Amino acid sequence: MTRNLSHGVEVGFPVLDPDFRRELRRILDLQLADTCKTRVIDAEMSNQRLRSAAPTGTRAQVATRELLAEDSAIAARTDVEQLEEMA
Repeated sequence: MTRNLSHGVEVGFPVLDPDFRRELRRILDLQLADTCKTRVIDAEMSNQRLRSAAPTGTRAQVATRELLAEDSAIAARTDVEQLEEMA
C-alpha cells in the first residue's frame, strides 16, 4: 500500500473545552495502545507490521467503537432521565 506522507495537510488547533479534551485524550490513548495491527514506517517507508509478544492485545478501532457506543448509551439514558424529570 502506498502512503501519502509527503503531500498531506496537517491542521493543528487548540481544544479549549475540558470535556472535549478528555474525550480526545481517551481516544488517543486507545489508538496508542493498539498492539494488534501496529505498523512501523521506517526510513525506506516500508510500513512493516510489528508483532506483539502479548497473546491478546488492544485493537484500537474496536476499542474506540466500544468506547463511543458506551458514551452514546450513557448520554441517551441521561437524556431520557432529564425528559422524565420534566414531565
